[in-house]
Amino acid sequence: MKKHLIFISNVNKHHQYSLNKPNWLIRQDYLNRPSIFISQLMKQEKKRMKYQQKQVKIKEYIKQGKLQTQIGNYTQAIQVYNQILSIDENNPIAMGELGYTLYCMEDHMQALTQFTKCSQFISIIPKFLNKLGEELYSEYKYNTAKLYYLTAYQIDKGFKNSIFGLIDTCLKLEEYDQSLQYCQILLEMDPNCIEANLRKMKVKILTNKIEEAEEIAKQLDEIQLDYQAQYQLIDLKGLILLKKQQYLDCINYLKDFIDEDKYIIKLIFTTAKCYYKLKRYEEALNHLEMVFDVYQNYYPALQLQNIDSYQQIKGCRINKIKY
Repeated sequence: MKKHLIFISNVNKHHQYSLNKPNWLIRQDYLNRPSIFISQLMKQEKKRMKYQQKQVKIKEYIKQGKLQTQIGNYTQAIQVYNQILSIDENNPIAMGELGYTLYCMEDHMQALTQFTKCSQFISIIPKFLNKLGEELYSEYKYNTAKLYYLTAYQIDKGFKNSIFGLIDTCLKLEEYDQSLQYCQILLEMDPNCIEANLRKMKVKILTNKIEEAEEIAKQLDEIQLDYQAQYQLIDLKGLILLKKQQYLDCINYLKDFIDEDKYIIKLIFTTAKCYYKLKRYEEALNHLEMVFDVYQNYYPALQLQNIDSYQQIKGCRINKIKY
């Protein structure tokens, strides 16, 4: 008799008695109807077993889908994930894996649709979208990267990394007004955000609003910056001097920093541009070689020069300089 009483709490709520009923009456009712109680337990057990079997099946399908994606059989992988979703339409793992498979196929709109659905169940989706955005950004696929950053931002408007991504991609796409808007969004969230101020300063330089850029630089000079932020500020100050056509001042300003660290290629590249502007081509070429020694495929430097024999920089004749 005690065995029946142990499982009273597990009985379906539809069959439970009113809490106002005395405990001894509840006990008596169940003891008088043990067959109903046992039948209910059996139904629950069948449901539990069926659910477990379904989960085992889904788990196996997900393994198959992942394997197909890894070996590049994207069509088969999609079929597997769609099969899972036909069994469990809200399965977040299947949604996420399907989204990633579509990403690998470069079907980005469908991928983002799946990731957005998945975000209702998995909170880290914006972070994952941001990682994919960074991957696309590193491949110079700025328009597509922007879509991933934007989707991450739409899912979680408080996710700062996606806003930084939007600022940077808009800069690359020369969408300066949009870039500035996202800077303002960050600064409204955190008025003292150094990274947002640095990006805003860069937008001002690129849009020839030099005085506004210099004002931001003055504000940042009064703040204790970490190494990375300090390096960015120095780089931007160099760009201001370049924009103002103060080429010698720019070279002299950056020289000490370059002497201290031969790997800060942005500063070396800016110096090379100044030498080109001064028509001191040999010195410009020497600085470009310093850049390529560190990073052979540095895209801005490759854009800058057009020479007869790029493979032998020292012996090259300069045909045309592109700015």
